[in-house]
This record gives sequence, C-alpha cells and structure tokens, in this order.
Amino acid sequence: YVQGGDFGNMGTPVPVGQLGADYEVVGNNVRFKKIYRGANFDESRRGPLGEPGVDVRDGDFLLAIDGKPVNKNVNPNSLLVDKVGRTVILTVNSTASPTGARTVRVRPIGNEAQVRYYDFVESNRKWVAEKSGGRIGYMHIPNTQFEGAVEFTRGYWSQVDKDAMIVDERWNGGGYIQPWFVDTLARKIKAGIQVRNAKEHTADSVAIEGPKVMLINGYAGSGGDFFPWMFRAEKVGPLIGTRTWGGLVGISGGAPLVDGGGVTAPEFSIYDRETMEIIAENQGIAPDIEVDARPDLIAAGRDPQLEKAVEVLLEELKKNPPKKKGSTIPKVGKNGRIGG
Repeated sequence: YVQGGDFGNMGTPVPVGQLGADYEVVGNNVRFKKIYRGANFDESRRGPLGEPGVDVRDGDFLLAIDGKPVNKNVNPNSLLVDKVGRTVILTVNSTASPTGARTVRVRPIGNEAQVRYYDFVESNRKWVAEKSGGRIGYMHIPNTQFEGAVEFTRGYWSQVDKDAMIVDERWNGGGYIQPWFVDTLARKIKAGIQVRNAKEHTADSVAIEGPKVMLINGYAGSGGDFFPWMFRAEKVGPLIGTRTWGGLVGISGGAPLVDGGGVTAPEFSIYDRETMEIIAENQGIAPDIEVDARPDLIAAGRDPQLEKAVEVLLEELKKNPPKKKGSTIPKVGKNGRIGG
C-alpha cells in the first residue's frame, strides 16, 4: 500500500451533520423516504431521528432546518455544515404545507455508516427469521478486527436457540487471523447435564449444532479470505456466493517517505500445512454454491445470495431435524456408580 503524504492530501475536511435518512423530492419539496433509527444504546450507531421524543416518521416533509427553508433546490446537508453534535431545529409536517407543522430538536451525527450498517444487519436478521419461522439465525461479520469480534460475539451468543445459522462475511474487510470464530461455530456439545429439579436437560457448553452456511463475495479479503477457508477446512458448511478477493498475504509496519506518507511491502504469507500452498493469494476462495448478486434483483430489493442460504438450510433441516431437548432421566452407566 502507498498511503498518506502528498498522495493522500485531500485538504481539510468540512464536518457536515447528517440525520440518518434517505431523502426524496416530491414536487418542490423534500421528504424523508426512509429513516434509519439506529441503536441508541450505542453512540456510534445513534440515529438522530430515532431518539426518544423525536416525532418524525417516514414520509414526513422536511420544511426547514434552523428556520431556513428546505426545498428541491436546497440540499438539507448544506444547512448542516459544522452542525455535528450540535442541536438543530427541524420543521416537519405530514404534508408539504407549513400549516400544522411541528418542530423537533435533534443532534446530527458526523457519519451515517454505522447507522446504515446496523439497519442492514437487523433487516437481514428479521427477514431470515420471518422466512424460516424463527428457526434460522443470521449474523454479519464486517472484518476480522475488533468490530468483527464484537459482531461475532453479539450475533452468536444472542442466537444460540436457533436450529441453523447463516454467517454473512460479504464485504469483510479483514484484519487479523481469528481462528476462534470457526472454532466456536464448529463446537459440539459433548455431554448433557441433568439438574435434580428440572425436567429438561442442559449441556456442558453452549453451541449451535445445526447446519450452517457462509455467504461470501469478491469484496471480502485478507482475513475475509481466511475466514471462509477455515470454515471449509473445518467442514462447518457450504460457502454460498462468489469468489473472495484473494489478498491474504499480510503487512507489518512500513517505510516512511519524505512527503510524510508511507509504503508497505508483503511481509508474511499464510499457507496450508497439508498442501504447502499459499492460501487464497491471487485466486480467492471459491464458493461451493455460486450465486451472483444480480443487479436487477438487488435493485428490486432482493438478495439472491441470502435467499439461497435460507433455501439450503431449510432443506438441510428437513433432512436432519435438530435433536429434541431431553426429558428422560438418565441411567447409571456401566462406568458409573451410585453414591458420593
């Protein structure tokens, strides 16, 4: 990589407040097409229009910001320059008329990426739950760095009651080697535990033992190449989608340049100890089931790769139904004994 210095000098950025919404022009006016309400327990994913007490709905017209009119010739962002984190007053109404309009106070954010990402994950999770009757879980792993570890922990432990799991690592930005991701997904319960005063058995560990699939695409690379390779090597389940990026060779530090920038060089490769071949580099990881994200389907609001994942898992659940929770009192085995 070449980074920083003259190459990366883009000037001083101007902070522009954002409301976490899609706009649309209707006649001479602007209205909220979709509001991303975010997760307001997390400041990095706070949706300004989703905070308690903010009465703004999808389809409402945005008539003014701090008293300055908004219309088809005035981009709302132009009135939010240097307003990040500062309270602004929005004038909104269910119609384009100022009659009956109301004002709300909000604090714009500086970047909508995490708010939109949260909506992407939650929308997919809810869609999968609906299509599978609540039997299939869904998690998205954005990278193999801190954020990816957080999303894996959140996605896995909150859905251990599911019969099957979709692991979506499309657009995975890589980072580090995270073998524990796959170690956790491949975990099996080794023994049951019978509590004296309970009918159902518990287990020695928490595990999702049902079928799993992983979604991949060409925008997943580095650690995002190694993750599906490990998933396949451990025979956790099939890979669905398109071939990954193919850039797993890593870097370590870099050399400074006189313009204040830097350059890195390939420092280490990751190889398969069985074949002695470098993994993924210049070829990526190919899917077991190839499904293209066709632009016409994406434009229509569909996700053919996610649809295929649900189809494959539901078929697998028909063939191999999950084990029912035990209720029969276990017997003393040949290696057991009665007493303390």
